[in-house]
Amino acid sequence: MKTYAGWLFGTGAVFNVAIGLTVMFARPMLAAELGIEAAQGVNLVFGQLAGLLAAMIGVVYWLISREPERYRPLILLSAIGKLLAVAVVMIPFARGEIAGALPLLVMGDLIYAGLFLDYLRRTRG
Repeated sequence: MKTYAGWLFGTGAVFNVAIGLTVMFARPMLAAELGIEAAQGVNLVFGQLAGLLAAMIGVVYWLISREPERYRPLILLSAIGKLLAVAVVMIPFARGEIAGALPLLVMGDLIYAGLFLDYLRRTRG
């Protein structure tokens, strides 16, 4: 199961770091691809902070991938965080306030949340 944890949380780390760095350093391209407005002023700063946070959470997933037993308490928190990220995107999408590819992209978080919860279920005891 440790090999599976390494794969699961390792790929989660890569996913989060890649998204975070893209948000931080390739925001204009990302905005065009996702159909979102370009950020300016304080919204740009908030976007940069969101990217930084996503990348840092990726580092946490990397730590979990190396020592899943030690960092087990962070796995539930990680699953909850991913589910909340889905809600943050899907609620405005359902209201018609946002469009584009962002709701599709956040489905990766939904899949990882399910896999994280499944890992916890299969390794309890």
